[in-house]
Amino acid sequence: MKIQVIGCGDAFGSGGRFNTCFLFEDGGQRILVDCGASSLVALKKFGVDPDSIGMVFLTHLHGDHFGGLIFLLREATLFKRRTKALVIGGPEGTAERLENAMEAFFPGGWIANPTRKLFYNYPFKLAVFSNQLSYFLTTTDQI
Repeated sequence: MKIQVIGCGDAFGSGGRFNTCFLFEDGGQRILVDCGASSLVALKKFGVDPDSIGMVFLTHLHGDHFGGLIFLLREATLFKRRTKALVIGGPEGTAERLENAMEAFFPGGWIANPTRKLFYNYPFKLAVFSNQLSYFLTTTDQI
């Protein structure tokens, strides 16, 4: 298994460091643990194609740990047209917090095209599976 530190800075980018984001690679699978607000820029800086990531696991819902997911999803739907499923795992409330953050950053962004409303319609129809530790969200294929 390969672990790459994409970002390990604090919430304020002290010292020019990127927010928390770790890339785990094993057997062709790529998983992000946390996706802080600066993570999309950091991934690109380190030559990591965001479309190659199959799962994002969020440790908690502070902006410096999940804020970059907004931009990752926005790029996937508007610019890159991601074609494979992305699994998002996080603590209880992840779906609601993500939707609220997206609406705050991009008002109407979930409904710019009625077929693109996250959590409700294709392409990001997310299923929520709960267990004692966390909730997992997964997109459909062909997003």
